[in-house]
Amino acid sequence: MSQQDQFQQRLDRIRQQEQHSGAPAPLPGRGTPPAAGREIATNALYPLSLAGAFLLGLLAVGLGRYIRFHLADGAAGDQTSDMDLLITVGFGMAASFVLAQMFRLSSKEHVGLQGIGVMVAVCTFHNLFHWAPGPMAAVFSPGYVAEMQDLAPANTAVFRGMVFNLVEPPAPETAAGEEAQPAAPRLLKLDSEK
Repeated sequence: MSQQDQFQQRLDRIRQQEQHSGAPAPLPGRGTPPAAGREIATNALYPLSLAGAFLLGLLAVGLGRYIRFHLADGAAGDQTSDMDLLITVGFGMAASFVLAQMFRLSSKEHVGLQGIGVMVAVCTFHNLFHWAPGPMAAVFSPGYVAEMQDLAPANTAVFRGMVFNLVEPPAPETAAGEEAQPAAPRLLKLDSEK
């Protein structure tokens, strides 16, 4: 059978399919364009996946702290040392890697946001022990919660032993009868004025 005969047979089969289905047969290599609704859903899910990657980074540090809590027999250790920071980041990154594999996050954007989430959680995780001491005592232990609360006040970030306020601390209240007086300005004399 020659090539022309084979080609003619293929054309006949295509024409028969068109007659039976009423629609033209799809050409090989050309799929139907995606529906507009599917494209909109895909576009809407992308920003949510980025937020999810950041949240997975935060969750990874919590998981890493939980694992470390059980490995260290419930002792908080020296939370201000650089070694502790490296250990916490290491556990957080390891847990983040496992979660990324579970949720199939492989793009640079997702991995980067997971890393940012890990670093934010490493610096601010102690705040959960201030904001929700009851649930944290159930997950960890009351002694561990007390140690973490002594580490730094609420609404702060701790990095390498330095504490940074995330919100302005409340002003001290004055007695009911006293009026708040602003502090008097300090005047400095320069040595050149003699």
